[in-house]
Amino acid sequence: MIELNKKIAQYEPDDLIVGTYPPCRAGGGYLVANSGDLPRGTILAKNAEGKLEVLGKTTGAKAYGILTDPVKNSEEETPVIVYISGKFNSNKVSAAEGYTITEDDLDTLRAYGIELTAAMKY
Repeated sequence: MIELNKKIAQYEPDDLIVGTYPPCRAGGGYLVANSGDLPRGTILAKNAEGKLEVLGKTTGAKAYGILTDPVKNSEEETPVIVYISGKFNSNKVSAAEGYTITEDDLDTLRAYGIELTAAMKY
């Protein structure tokens, strides 16, 4: 007999996604090795080899997408899922420590269909 009233998961909203247009779409990629522990909402950039890394970690990597789920540090390349379009709360995204997101980064994200807007929790 199957228990249909058994709790199997729980979700707590984190206010990362703040709108329905443009719609959220997700894609995949490989995160470079030794990236550390990354929270959901980390902005990732694509480097010259086509691998993903935290935006601002190295020069030359272009903003690409936003990490959908937290990632634990790995010594190997890790497959990850990233949002490649959608409307996101600029107060809930992050980049490399000490890095300030530039207008060029915002333009690149907009070209991919990612909009960042400030939103408050009600």
